[in-house]
Amino acid sequence: MLKKLFIFMLLFVGLSIPAQAAEIDGSAPIFCAFTRAVQCHHAVGCDLVTPEEILLPTFVKVDLQKKIVTMPEAGSTRTTEIKNSFRADGKLILQGHEGRAWSVIINEKTGQMTLALASEEDGFVLFGSCMVP
Repeated sequence: MLKKLFIFMLLFVGLSIPAQAAEIDGSAPIFCAFTRAVQCHHAVGCDLVTPEEILLPTFVKVDLQKKIVTMPEAGSTRTTEIKNSFRADGKLILQGHEGRAWSVIINEKTGQMTLALASEEDGFVLFGSCMVP
């Protein structure tokens, strides 16, 4: 009986430990979801907005092998080129330009992500999470 209880406890503890997610290192496509956004304009200040309000999709696909970010839209797909990427201190950093300069930092272990977009008159900061499917 004690042996059965021990086996049950091992199975229970083993099943309660979450599976380790794949580390985000850029070797495979990454899927990201924006959860919060802040929009700032030099003349009026900053406001909380949704990604949709600033014409960004909720989800994006990052493919470092192809050096593109894919943004699905109703009836089409928009892409932007990744001009620069590197890894430093457990973070993946991506940069580019598409009407505005943008920079993304992704924690390779947790997937937490921050995107900054900047132009001469306004800026945006978006927060979210990324994962390797």
